[in-house]
Amino acid sequence: MSGRRLSRYSITTRLALLFALALAALSLGAGGYLYHALTVDLTQRDDNELHGKTALAVEELSRIDSLAPSDTRDSALAHMVVGHDRLTLYVAGADGRVWFATRTPRVPAGARTALLESAQARRLANDGHSVRAFGRWAHLRTGEAVAVFVESDTTETDRLLARHLREILLAVLLSALLGLGAAYGIARSGLRPLRSMADTAKQISAEQLGERLSVEDPPVELRELASAFNAMLDRLQESFTRLNEFSSDLAHEMRTPLSNLIGQTQVMLSRGRSADEYRAALESNMEEFERLSRMVGDMLFLARADNPQTRVSRRPVDLRAVALKMQQFYEPILADRNVSLAVSGDGRIEADPLMIERAVSNLVSNAVRHAEPGSEITIRIEDRPLATTLQVSNRGQPIPAQVRDRLFSRFAHADTDGREGEGVGLGLAIVQSIMKLHSGAVTVNGSGEGETRFLLSFPSAAANLPART
Repeated sequence: MSGRRLSRYSITTRLALLFALALAALSLGAGGYLYHALTVDLTQRDDNELHGKTALAVEELSRIDSLAPSDTRDSALAHMVVGHDRLTLYVAGADGRVWFATRTPRVPAGARTALLESAQARRLANDGHSVRAFGRWAHLRTGEAVAVFVESDTTETDRLLARHLREILLAVLLSALLGLGAAYGIARSGLRPLRSMADTAKQISAEQLGERLSVEDPPVELRELASAFNAMLDRLQESFTRLNEFSSDLAHEMRTPLSNLIGQTQVMLSRGRSADEYRAALESNMEEFERLSRMVGDMLFLARADNPQTRVSRRPVDLRAVALKMQQFYEPILADRNVSLAVSGDGRIEADPLMIERAVSNLVSNAVRHAEPGSEITIRIEDRPLATTLQVSNRGQPIPAQVRDRLFSRFAHADTDGREGEGVGLGLAIVQSIMKLHSGAVTVNGSGEGETRFLLSFPSAAANLPART
């Protein structure tokens, strides 16, 4: 049975069939060994008897002067095979003429010469009978050479062996059938924990993601499978929870600008308006459209970043140059907020320049939004042995611990000073996704003096890591 055909059956059936085949092979091997041993034993017994009777006949003939009937009729030769119905003893002269025989010989005259030359017992067949014969030269007391032959009719022995062979084959067949039944029951019982795991897995759905496979009851061989399956369910549940939260947050975040657009439009359509009023309404709507556009763009970026097929194009990036670029870009906003930005340190990494600029820009934008008026935002770059880091620090209201735990989640806000609506809560989530793409990490911590520090850490071996695929 080929492997492809065998794969169509259940594991229980396959195990039962393989066990039955193995048992049949073992039984056949044991039966074949016993059959061979019996055959050898019976053949050895016949050969010993043939050699023994031949030796006695040779000794008896050495006391006879001639093969005349008066010398052979009452000789002891006739008494040598008394009680041995299967044996035939006969003596032939050098010319091949049979002078004495206890029974009609079955070995043809032409085969007797070969018996004398072989000096070993040989198996022959004649007239539906199988015989084993042995021949040897003898010498009379006068020195005359004669041939002594002893035959053993092995027809009954052959029938006995054939009957034993049939019984062995029948025993092999019965053992295979019994083994098949026993193996099927044993395999079905042994695979019961697997069926129990399958029943538990069938109950798992989007509404029941909390179900888990037991790792205590299954056999040792299935515990690793159960643990891996449970770990997969944990990841699925976590992803499903995040997806639900994301959908809920997305609906909540989009509801505000859409409500503003709908309300503003309804008010403008309630009666006739002047051109200036329509223009002011369109400018207000434009702000909401831009907010929605930024939200959609950020969501698309996060979707691409979370895609395992996303590739990162790595090139040398000068972090100090990136920080100075951000300092120049945010100069008008810094002046408006009465906040300054200082850059110190130097460092180079292998990364996607546009992604790194976006990550640093998001951190600086966040720092500007929450910095106290008159304070200073610092960007500190350090090239350490194990990692290159970029830290953005600002002084302002401290971030509560309960907010800090989910600060990098999507649509999370840390507006502790009451300024809401300036962002959609995706900036820090984008920073975290960018760092994961570069095998790095982003962390946040604060001090008792109200200083908040965001740290980007790029491993030194990042340049040697393959791009994420």
